[in-house]
Amino acid sequence: MFATACGGSDPLPCGYREQNDATNSTMPEATNLELGVGTKVMCGTIAPVTFNGPPVATLVDVDTYRVTTAADASLILQFLGDPDLSTLSDVSVVVRDTNVRPAIIATTTLHANLAGHSAVITQLPAGTYDVTVSATTATAIPAVLNYQIRFAEDKPDRCAALTTAANYVEANDGAASAGNNMLDADFSKEQAFTVTAASDTPEPSGLKVAKDSKFRITGASAAAMGAGEYLDADTYEFTTGDDTDELTIVLGWAGAADLDYAVIEAGTTTPAGLADIASTTSGERATFAVKPKTTYWLWVAGFKGNPAADYDMTICGGQLPD
Repeated sequence: MFATACGGSDPLPCGYREQNDATNSTMPEATNLELGVGTKVMCGTIAPVTFNGPPVATLVDVDTYRVTTAADASLILQFLGDPDLSTLSDVSVVVRDTNVRPAIIATTTLHANLAGHSAVITQLPAGTYDVTVSATTATAIPAVLNYQIRFAEDKPDRCAALTTAANYVEANDGAASAGNNMLDADFSKEQAFTVTAASDTPEPSGLKVAKDSKFRITGASAAAMGAGEYLDADTYEFTTGDDTDELTIVLGWAGAADLDYAVIEAGTTTPAGLADIASTTSGERATFAVKPKTTYWLWVAGFKGNPAADYDMTICGGQLPD
């Protein structure tokens, strides 16, 4: 469920409210907000729209806000708002620099079937940025829809990788390294994840990730080729706590491999969270929104052409203030 944006009782009140909806599609509003320390909040609205003809997906509102960072900042970009935002065909937030040819620095899209808000980690070097909300709809919007854009400080010790004994160790991959695959992945296709033909079963971690909990899982990605773009895939089943609506997962491994991970609601094929940076020298770390009290699969695999690797994952539960 979405939190109500811009309400008077919100523990994170608006640091800036939209003022120039008629012009901010092309002229950014100067918010005077400096991102980096604490949480900064911008509030805006998507205006009612009435369609007279047949429904066609149409861009109905674009709002742009200008912000700054005085120093390099690691931030969690969160987007949330009224429940009826879920009726829109698409609503997304894009952060761009202000160069002559602006580059996209971060983007997040609200998918109501995946979670009640959206979240993504972004790194913003010191500078000036434009934050744009765009909304597309194919149906009438009967009333104003409120939204919030939040930039929360991502502190270095938030979800630091655990080094204590693992809460769960991979146990059911089998001699052929195929017992817990569950999903094949091929990002050259529109639907990247597909269910494996084999009768795999996910590793039963038994973990319930509460909003302030941290767990460690360890395993090994073998050199056995899968059906898609990846080698041996391993899948772990866990559930989210009653109040958990965000997760951060840190994936690390030994050696010069390139591992990725995805978090997918059990029995589906669309990731709620995905970390797939192409790198053999650094791990994967991502924050994303999830549903409370829901069963998920944590899928991890090495990209084809890479060696086998032992890995460990730290899972941290979180909750969006509402």
